Amino acid sequence: MRIWWVVPMGILFALPLFFRGYYIYVIDLVGIYVVIGLGLNLLTGYCGQLSLGHAAFFALGAFTSAYLTIGGVPFLVALPAAGAAGAVMAYLVGIPVLRLRLIFLAISTVGLGIITHDVLYNLKGFTGGADGMTVPKPKLGPLVFKSDESFFYIVAVVVIFLSFLLGNITRTKAGRAFLAIRESERAATAAGIDVPRYKMLAFVISAFYTGVAGGLYAHLTAYINVTAFDILLSVTFLSMIIIGGVASIPGSILGAIFVVVVPEALRDVPGAKDIQALVYGLLMGFFIIFLPGGLVSGFSRLKGIFKK
Repeated sequence: MRIWWVVPMGILFALPLFFRGYYIYVIDLVGIYVVIGLGLNLLTGYCGQLSLGHAAFFALGAFTSAYLTIGGVPFLVALPAAGAAGAVMAYLVGIPVLRLRLIFLAISTVGLGIITHDVLYNLKGFTGGADGMTVPKPKLGPLVFKSDESFFYIVAVVVIFLSFLLGNITRTKAGRAFLAIRESERAATAAGIDVPRYKMLAFVISAFYTGVAGGLYAHLTAYINVTAFDILLSVTFLSMIIIGGVASIPGSILGAIFVVVVPEALRDVPGAKDIQALVYGLLMGFFIIFLPGGLVSGFSRLKGIFKK
């Protein structure tokens, strides 16, 4: 590891010493959204495929991890299983869905989110139905991560590992194929790239990341209900990478901070939640028109101005 990583890593792992209670809970939630942003950025930012159904993978991962840990399965097994559940679902759904392109793909994934929501709501033995389910705090051997401060270290390790994994994926042959598909599927096909295969790979990896995030979310909140995983959540996920910056790991981090911290800051403002979807829509329009590179490009511009 390069030496310049030591300071930011030290600051990161020291956060629970300075933030407690509600504040560390928000930081944990930001970390979970970063994982979602990483996965969705691979699909949308690097591969150019729009999805408005990632709330389905998030919900499936949450209920899978919760169900397994309640049944006595170790957390270290349940969390990857949550990601695997999302990946398997993405593979099965992706066979017909990934034949579509652009807005048609986005519309079909909206249907995926709605169908998954209804199915999970009626699977009372798996999800608890309208009552939801209480989720046990994670255990690693004799260690029980009861507090949000201790849970932070699990989230931090997962975020760091998956960030490095995504960075390595984008530098492989598959990563270059994703970028080629984003620029032009026809040109990628002419260059000998198996477009359906790589689109499926991006979709599956993205769903795995989101399923893992769902598992983390379930154990952070210690209670989950199907009603929390609606279509607005998928819109929030998409707006997160557009606001932060597509095809960028720092963009996933900045976008996660924005979509988590801003609503929390406005929680006590009357009517703020009712116009949340409108606000996200306006913000996406603003960033697409005036700052297509997201907050990352905005910071880059400021850095250039200060240098001059």
